[in-house]
Amino acid sequence: MDPRIQQLASNLVNYSCTIQPGEKVLINCVGDAPKPLVKALIKEVYKAEGVPFVEFVDPSIERELIMPGNEAQLAYRYEKELDFMKGMDAYIGIRGGDNVTELADVSGESMQVYMKHMREVLEERVNHTKWVVM
Repeated sequence: MDPRIQQLASNLVNYSCTIQPGEKVLINCVGDAPKPLVKALIKEVYKAEGVPFVEFVDPSIERELIMPGNEAQLAYRYEKELDFMKGMDAYIGIRGGDNVTELADVSGESMQVYMKHMREVLEERVNHTKWVVM
């Protein structure tokens, strides 16, 4: 493994989030997150005696889910995501997308429905967890 990746993972876990024994850590990967970094983060969380969780999100798939703006579907989804986030002590976000305008053609109405429900999860993460996003 590239020692820079290992050092970055160590810095994110031990400095940016100061993971303590028993803390639950969500490693959220959006787009093309480098798998060697994700693996190094998992190892560092375990080394700190934390509990890692990983999720991968593909923006092109998200677009297809958001496009119709289905209120009931998004409300249910983000209710479950909010419950999950409430159980986390820390959040490490990795972003690496090929297309930064993936959601550009989603209607304003659909984006409002999406953001309405996603906002609660974001507020929980920002206000109640240790977090870092890169």
